[in-house]
Amino acid sequence: MQILMPRTPCSSQPLIDLIRERKVVMYADLQDALGPVSRQTVYRKMLEIGVRSSYSHGGRYYTLDECADYDANGLWSYGEIYFSRHNTLNDTLVHLVDQSPRGLLARDLKKIVKLEILTVLHRLTKTGRMFRTKIGDHYVYFSTNADRRRRQRRRPTVPPSMRDANFMGAMQRFCGTLNEKQRRLFAGLEALRTDSGGDRQVADLLGMSRTTVTKGRKQILSGDFEEHRIRKPGGGRKSIEKKPPNSTNTLHA
Repeated sequence: MQILMPRTPCSSQPLIDLIRERKVVMYADLQDALGPVSRQTVYRKMLEIGVRSSYSHGGRYYTLDECADYDANGLWSYGEIYFSRHNTLNDTLVHLVDQSPRGLLARDLKKIVKLEILTVLHRLTKTGRMFRTKIGDHYVYFSTNADRRRRQRRRPTVPPSMRDANFMGAMQRFCGTLNEKQRRLFAGLEALRTDSGGDRQVADLLGMSRTTVTKGRKQILSGDFEEHRIRKPGGGRKSIEKKPPNSTNTLHA
């Protein structure tokens, strides 16, 4: 009669010690640390201790949250290997867009996750996990939650060119060479290059009132302005009319 010996429980501690030492490891490293066990056992132990897989490199790298120094977006990089509190790249992009106070451009998201993501964004939009609309020359990504998306659209999505310090400085200098009407119309035109709420963004940039920018934007859209007149008739300072000398104050010879 064959006597079956009880199996010695497999400890997860070798995995913890290895990751703490190296910070980032691959599956083969974890398997070596546990010894001659099945693949299923390795993955079960990884699950027990909360091993996090990378959202880059096809998820082939692993770490523990205690080893990661996550930034405000919940992301951490080890060299060119990227990890996220939100797990996969898909989930990370959805979270970033969903929690943003405004719509985000593809280049905004690419700058955050440091990966090429156009194909992923297209797939997320197609499967209904992200809302996309075209504003001007750019696609802007919003939350699929209607209330949150409404709030996001109230905040301006600034075109990339307006974020460049050199461009903004040049725009401010150029605006200073224009007369009152030209400044108003120019500001209105720039406001049209942003999402709803762009009036405030342009007003702050050019040192103008939001009311003036809004008026210029509406005039640009309607064409309600005279090409050769700076102010509407009756606008500006009132002229001082010269009165004839009063006869009572006239000296007679």
